Amino acid sequence: MPSPLRILLGTLVALVVIIVAVLPPILHFVTGPIAPAIGGFLAGRQFKLSDREAAIMGVLLALAAGVPLYIFLGRLIDSDSFVIVAAIVASLWSGGLATVAAWFAGGEEAAGEPSQ
Repeated sequence: MPSPLRILLGTLVALVVIIVAVLPPILHFVTGPIAPAIGGFLAGRQFKLSDREAAIMGVLLALAAGVPLYIFLGRLIDSDSFVIVAAIVASLWSGGLATVAAWFAGGEEAAGEPSQ
């Protein structure tokens, strides 16, 4: 049975990492695209997420990235199709990378790797 608290805390950690990685000017071109993977890995490692918990965390993170982007871009840009595509791409990118990274980090813990 997945633990809702670990999933929510993992999602929060990953979201904070993404926000912090996107903030620095110029540097965000490098750190922004890989931020979901870093956040997912840290969350999976810290909270020892199972496969199911990592997948749920990825879906929550995808929603946390896509929905605000859709709302924000929808107010700035008049093209609905661009806004929808950008929100879907951001959701799939952030959710997918975070899920794979959390699954990988959680799998390391489950395999008996010593944690640091």
